[in-house]
Amino acid sequence: DATLPPGVRPEVTRIVRDSDMPYAEKLNVAFWRGGARPANRCGDWRKSPRFLMPMASREHPDVINASVSGTNVEGPPDLLNALAKLMP
Repeated sequence: DATLPPGVRPEVTRIVRDSDMPYAEKLNVAFWRGGARPANRCGDWRKSPRFLMPMASREHPDVINASVSGTNVEGPPDLLNALAKLMP
């Protein structure tokens, strides 16, 4: 059904595990939601997976559904502007 990495919140694990939706009705797409922070950890924020996943989602919505959940991030204006454009 879903692959959940270590560290996933217990309530998310329960929701996924206890889903009543038949497997055949589920979408075959990657799904990610998360904050943009710490986008700077990768050095250049433009190479951060937290920035690249939503960009890929815009280009390939049939494969990945990803977006940032907020822009409560301190950083350079170009980072903040790019994140604002990625908001759903």
